[in-house]
Amino acid sequence: MIKEVGKAAKIAEEAEVRSNEIDSQINGLLGQNASKILLIDYANTAETERKSANSLRGWSLVCMALTGVILCLALYESLSSGLDWKQAIFKVFTAIALSVPAAYLARESAKHRSQEHINRRISLDLRAITPYIATLPTEEQNKIKSEVASRIFGMQENGGANLDNYPINFQELAKMMIEKIPTPK
Repeated sequence: MIKEVGKAAKIAEEAEVRSNEIDSQINGLLGQNASKILLIDYANTAETERKSANSLRGWSLVCMALTGVILCLALYESLSSGLDWKQAIFKVFTAIALSVPAAYLARESAKHRSQEHINRRISLDLRAITPYIATLPTEEQNKIKSEVASRIFGMQENGGANLDNYPINFQELAKMMIEKIPTPK
């Protein structure tokens, strides 16, 4: 009976060792799959941001072109047939009205482009981290993974510089200029 209990204990130890090996293999595969899913998500998000940035840039350029055409027409008409103040003022205000959406669209395009670059960099970091740390000891691997994770996920909160720090139209520009004027005491 003692022999049989010894055999059973040995079988249990071997099963535990094999179970631990399989568990570590499963965890490794799950980690690889999670990493691949994460980098694919960042790459897909970067592609979506790129498409948005390109679309907004296109619309901004259309508005800018229309503004330029209107101003050139106003200049041409004033030089060729004399200056009609009503028409000139109307065209200038139309051009100004088109320049506001052009500036807004350009700013939004820049924001999407910035997000695209951030997401592409994260995707590259995630793709490169595994081969980079593969030969390091487990302790260092975990330390580097932790540092990269805190850098990547900490980046989301301050996701680049604030691009809203410049005025978008004449009203905001006038407001900022008025705020800069010292008030008499």
